[in-house]
Amino acid sequence: MAAGNVHALSRGNEGNRSRSSMSPEEDDLPPMPWFGMDIGGTLTKLVYFEPTDISDIEEAEEVETLKTIRKYLTGNVAYGSTGIRDVHLEMVDQSIGGRQGTLHFIRFPTSNMMTFIEMAKSKNFSSLASAICATGGGAYKFEADFKREVNLDLHKYDELECLLKGIHYIDRHNIRSECYYWKNPQHLQLCEKVPFDFRNPYPYLVVNIGSGVSILAVRSPTDYRRVSGTSLGGGTFVGLCCLLTGCQTFEEAIELASEGNSTNIDKSVGDIYGGDYDKFNLKGSTVASSFGQMISPEKCQTANKCDLARATLITITNNIGSIARMCAVTEKIERVVFVGNFLRVNTISMKLLAYAMDYWSGGALKALFLEHEGYFGATGCLMEYLRLGHPHIISPDSSSRPSSNLHQVKHQSTPTATETQTFTSQNCHQNSEGQGQLNSEHYQSVNKSEHIKKGSNNDHEDNQNHNKYNNHNNENGEVDNNQSNSEKDSGDHIQNGGHNVIQEREQDSSHKVQNSDITDNLSQKNHSMLKSRITTNAKYIDHFIS
Repeated sequence: MAAGNVHALSRGNEGNRSRSSMSPEEDDLPPMPWFGMDIGGTLTKLVYFEPTDISDIEEAEEVETLKTIRKYLTGNVAYGSTGIRDVHLEMVDQSIGGRQGTLHFIRFPTSNMMTFIEMAKSKNFSSLASAICATGGGAYKFEADFKREVNLDLHKYDELECLLKGIHYIDRHNIRSECYYWKNPQHLQLCEKVPFDFRNPYPYLVVNIGSGVSILAVRSPTDYRRVSGTSLGGGTFVGLCCLLTGCQTFEEAIELASEGNSTNIDKSVGDIYGGDYDKFNLKGSTVASSFGQMISPEKCQTANKCDLARATLITITNNIGSIARMCAVTEKIERVVFVGNFLRVNTISMKLLAYAMDYWSGGALKALFLEHEGYFGATGCLMEYLRLGHPHIISPDSSSRPSSNLHQVKHQSTPTATETQTFTSQNCHQNSEGQGQLNSEHYQSVNKSEHIKKGSNNDHEDNQNHNKYNNHNNENGEVDNNQSNSEKDSGDHIQNGGHNVIQEREQDSSHKVQNSDITDNLSQKNHSMLKSRITTNAKYIDHFIS
């Protein structure tokens, strides 16, 4: 949007920003309140900038509507029964557009969008501005509702551009470490969350797990493309859990999964062969068919909600990890960044992805995670709103700032649903020597989640690490299930020889992931080896799962 259109966003904002010290450039900034909105298929995310440098004179002249909105958003951590402000994620001392303030992160189910619109109407939001900046599919879906009910236009921005801008802004300006990885994810007692330096990230892969999944290869601020995706994402997990268990929320589904045992639901190689498949070094505990046990009427009758939720979570996570790993190999990219609200209060999936990426690539691939998970699209949208006519206001360091002209991105054609399905079913098979099945022997010790306090003032505590976690095979639904789901006092006991395998890997320094190892480019030898294994396994995959 051109600078000349900025004033069209303002409506009756006299007294809105009356700082006498404002420069002409600051005076042309969009009117308060400043926020960006990402309206997803399941969750709506809102990032709000609260100015904390308001002078007494400015506060006295501030219109009552603006004051009411600010106090309402910052004075609560819960809005009704479903809206939540993630207090633990707020970013203080942010300098944006010549103002000092705090970024707040708010979420609510998209199914409650009409309630949000009614709130905006009751707070007389349209007296402050004529438009709201939004991204995500809901920016199109609810456009008519905003116009009809609140007399507000929605200025829409591309969600993938906003996603990348949000990632870089938050990582650069978060005073706490934003990026991290899981060290030793295969060992419960040794597993720890470790900060990762993301200042020079290129190239990297972004796996955005929302209702569905999009995967982007990012080589620079202006060079990125969508390389794959899948319809099997967080929405699939919640939907299936609601259908199978009767739960009603994502939090409930995760809590059920943390108590479950997927070995009661999935069919393993041992169930088919009566033991290990030695020719290809596949342990009998490796899952050959997710939900394969449910063919038996007797098994169906004994299946419980927790086991069903756990098997569903593992199935969805494995599929995402398989596609992500194949994309990384194909694109010759070693950093894989997982984001999206599917990972919120979901350490089971995070540690499963971390273990799979590291173990089956021999340490060549690194699974990275970000603290703000699903808020990057909304943050990028806020940055777009504030850049209206003033691309300089976000960061004075243009050399380190992602280019604001992402409209020149080297977009590539997006794979069709058929292409994605073909990619998943034909190309995502890796053999047992390092590319295939994730040994869930290291993970079946169950991950009990913290008690979920829905709508409470302590909602941010929901994101604490689960007490226990589960290790599973992460290759196209083939999961190692030779585990006991109860935590033994003596610690994790790895069965069927798996302990020796891990000990050998720990003794091999080449498999130990160090931060410096991750920043080196993958050798051509590594890629040749990976692709060779994929080709080998493809020849036999149908045989052992039949």
